[in-house]
Amino acid sequence: MTAADKQAALDRITPLMLKGFHCTEAMIVTLGDLVLGETPELLIRTATGFSGGVGSTHREMCGALVGGLMLINAKYGRSDYSQDDSKAYALSKRFLERFEEEFSAVRCAEVREQLPGMGYSSCKYFVPLVAELLLDLLEDEA
Repeated sequence: MTAADKQAALDRITPLMLKGFHCTEAMIVTLGDLVLGETPELLIRTATGFSGGVGSTHREMCGALVGGLMLINAKYGRSDYSQDDSKAYALSKRFLERFEEEFSAVRCAEVREQLPGMGYSSCKYFVPLVAELLLDLLEDEA
């Protein structure tokens, strides 16, 4: 992935969210082609209910974090129990740890409480940071 491709994807996130995509969906739609080569429609559809801390309840894991985990596992996960799952597990763990280290929380509500202090009025402007964190992690792995 080139720096220009990465920046183009990051620049698409907020406009797509302003049009109506939710956090998890925006992660999949904007980063899917970069990470996977092509974004399966089913992956986008599957992301919908995870947005807003699951069903917009804000009670569970940040939707942008979930979107990143979905992309990691769409790329490195397994479809058969006999396949190796170690890379998917390791990257998922590392992404979660980096997210928590960077933002001090993983639950949607707790992350949202911090947005004003970080200079963000809503998740629409926060999600690109999560996307960049994911892309940096994946670049480190390349």
